[in-house]
Amino acid sequence: MNSRNGRFESEQSWRQFYLAALFELDPGRLPQRIAVAEQAIGKRTLALARTAGDSQSEQKALGNAHLALDELKRIHQVDRRVA
Repeated sequence: MNSRNGRFESEQSWRQFYLAALFELDPGRLPQRIAVAEQAIGKRTLALARTAGDSQSEQKALGNAHLALDELKRIHQVDRRVA
């Protein structure tokens, strides 16, 4: 596997976990999905910080994903208090 394919697979990995959290319909499973996605995003962020190269667009996507997960957690907490 060359580094380009490795980068693609790493980028796809965090995105898969992120999308799984965004589209989780079971409120009981949502916190775990969010935690797994946040962990994958954190690992990818660290990996990008350790490598040289043009990763600015992915870094921005990672930041946006993190913000979206924070908002999803907030909404989930409000929904649990209301229910």
